[in-house]
Amino acid sequence: MDTINKRIEAVRKSLDLSMDKFGSKIGITRSSVNNLEKGANNPAERTIRLICKEFNINENWLRTGEGQMFNELTREEAITEYIAGLVSDNSKDRDFEKRFFRAMASLSKEQWLVVQEIMDKMVEDNEKS
Repeated sequence: MDTINKRIEAVRKSLDLSMDKFGSKIGITRSSVNNLEKGANNPAERTIRLICKEFNINENWLRTGEGQMFNELTREEAITEYIAGLVSDNSKDRDFEKRFFRAMASLSKEQWLVVQEIMDKMVEDNEKS
């Protein structure tokens, strides 16, 4: 049977985070994360709440294994999360995405209509293939 400790490990791995990065996001050390994942310690209530809040985890799933790992985001929440992650990422890997959004932010209403036409055409072409 899957334990909460294994589910915590599954969360960290699904987010592709090291123990250090995972721990720093919820205010615990790498060794604490390791002890949680190995079952040496059980998570405190505070830790469970922080994991769910920070990583958008379904608390019922984390505690019991029932349901989906992640809470479903609304369209607006997904957009906000994506852009917040983009803004906070200082790596060069996402330079194109940042340039893209900077360019999009400067478009006039007429230019947005052109972009919309292009996107509609791309979607249409994609659906045909």
